[in-house]
Amino acid sequence: MNKTDISAALKRAARYLPLLIMAAGAALRLAGIASAPPGLNQDEASAGYDAWAILYSGIDRAGCRLPVLLTAWGSGQNALYSYLAMPFIALLGLGKLSLRLPAALLGCASLPLFYSLSARTAGKKTALWTLAALAFNPWHIMLSRWALESNILPFFLLLGTALLMRSGKKPALLPAAAAAFARALYAYGTAFIFLPFFLAASCAVMIRRKDVSARYILISAAVFALIAAPITLCNIRNVLKMDETSLLGLTLPRLTQTRQSETMAFSASNFFSLLKLLWRQDDGLLWNSPGGFGQLYSVPGLLFALIGLGEYVFRLCGKRAKKEEIFVFIALCSSLAASFFIRVNVNRMNMIFLPLIWYQGRGLSLTGRRAASAAVTA
Repeated sequence: MNKTDISAALKRAARYLPLLIMAAGAALRLAGIASAPPGLNQDEASAGYDAWAILYSGIDRAGCRLPVLLTAWGSGQNALYSYLAMPFIALLGLGKLSLRLPAALLGCASLPLFYSLSARTAGKKTALWTLAALAFNPWHIMLSRWALESNILPFFLLLGTALLMRSGKKPALLPAAAAAFARALYAYGTAFIFLPFFLAASCAVMIRRKDVSARYILISAAVFALIAAPITLCNIRNVLKMDETSLLGLTLPRLTQTRQSETMAFSASNFFSLLKLLWRQDDGLLWNSPGGFGQLYSVPGLLFALIGLGEYVFRLCGKRAKKEEIFVFIALCSSLAASFFIRVNVNRMNMIFLPLIWYQGRGLSLTGRRAASAAVTA
């Protein structure tokens, strides 16, 4: 076999490399999820019981019919995960496998979505690096393997961002993006802090660049408002200490304590806690520790993310960045802004990790190209 034949064979094999990486990533997220992690976290058990109760009786354990927010321990638990688990419980019975499958499958679905976005903005070679960075990321593997309600928030934010990035060429996707972002509010409460920053900045960019018409923006705003109304109204009523009520057949429960008081409080120290978390990649909670690897493979992984971020900012200042990439940058900046309002731990700040992994993949790609170039010229 001559060099031409070898080169052709390698190119053919490279076509299947994304699929191989996705398959490996899926295996890391799905294999043995009923036994690893062992047992059930208390919030997993709570979500599972309420999912089973609503599935077979229409009410959660607090007696609320089709609640938009689970009463759970009294301060509430977001309900979207439990609703997503119901089909699996109906098929497989109530157990660790059926309860954890929604997180695992959404984690797997994130891989091709992440790859396609990177391929559209940076090409397939760089997209391989970003795909690998996500597929083998300790935080994302950990997130995909247990049934915590907050663990599905990154997927819905990623889905909304993916649709938003494509709406410049296909404006009809903008209402779908709005629907995905509105569903994120049902996934985890910190979305109420992150999304105002992200959506305001994103709308400002789209209006300034005239990416989509005002008609699509207004339609999307209406879609968002319609889907978000029940959970938003529920939170407002609880802040005002109003009694339980119903809306369109859904229950807006009265909690003993608001979700916001449990997880949110404005303080500059929250931001510095986030910086400490990113540097140490450990929030001190055993269930948030991916086996000593850190959320991003410790300091070296963080440094690659900073390299990728710096390279993007350099291209942005030189007006050489693709316009779709701005939404990833907005997501990162919005996460930093939101951190001032959130009592920081890994779960509550999980919206920041996908943008960092995006830039980590870009940093790995840039470093790899520079190393290869140096080897050739040496």
